[in-house]
Amino acid sequence: SGALPPINTIVEALNGATAVSSTSASGSGIQCSPGRLYKVTVSDIDFAVCAAGLSGFTMQSSDMDVLVEYRVIPLKQIARAITNPAGCSATTSPTSVTLIGRFVLTGQLADIVVTRQLEAEIDFSW
Repeated sequence: SGALPPINTIVEALNGATAVSSTSASGSGIQCSPGRLYKVTVSDIDFAVCAAGLSGFTMQSSDMDVLVEYRVIPLKQIARAITNPAGCSATTSPTSVTLIGRFVLTGQLADIVVTRQLEAEIDFSW
């Protein structure tokens, strides 16, 4: 239809992204570094997604290509938006992201270190 799917629909699809080694199933000829290629379905459209790290990501299908470039927003603009919330109305509702979704959306790998120190419930000492 030529219309970009809603952003939360794209985010939800990125949350369920599946790593792939090639794009033959999607029909696109996307060039992507090893370990950064994923497959998603958004509004019944299959996309090949290449996470380009800190520069952004691309989504390609036989019907539509989407290029997302990350931009640095000066702190002055952010401060202005916070001090004048009336000028910034919400157009979508918040959505949570998975580790893969976060990686594709931000270009940053999650630094997750889980350390557990469990104590035995039974004492085996004699």
